Amino acid sequence: MSRYSDDALVLTLVREAGAVLDDLGLPGSFTLADLHARVEARRGRPIDVRPYRMPAEGPHGLWVMGENADYVFVDETAPPLRRAQIIGHEFGHMLFDDRGAPLPGDPAVRGCTRSGYDELIEQRCEWFGTVVLQRVRLT
Repeated sequence: MSRYSDDALVLTLVREAGAVLDDLGLPGSFTLADLHARVEARRGRPIDVRPYRMPAEGPHGLWVMGENADYVFVDETAPPLRRAQIIGHEFGHMLFDDRGAPLPGDPAVRGCTRSGYDELIEQRCEWFGTVVLQRVRLT
């Protein structure tokens, strides 16, 4: 099933994203810095967002949950609107308490990558990123 084929699911995911943003105490329009600060406060740990040259075939973003901090790697070649959507998507993984998978070489470090959208977790975070993009002020 395409991620766009179930209108009821899409509506549910969009409403859920808006509710999570509202629960963070964010206004109807906010900056990425505002969102970043609220997600850090919610998680009780720093989040380092870093541009990174990602492979052309993807993923375009990666969340790595370290022992004491979170790291979000964002495709440095993506245009500003796309970067904002990617960051929103990765913050969605954090806010929805997605656990990710252990990364090779260090089972204490876990990560979520954006490589497909067949799983509900990825669809939920993609719509979260889209709602972030609708509400964010980039200037």
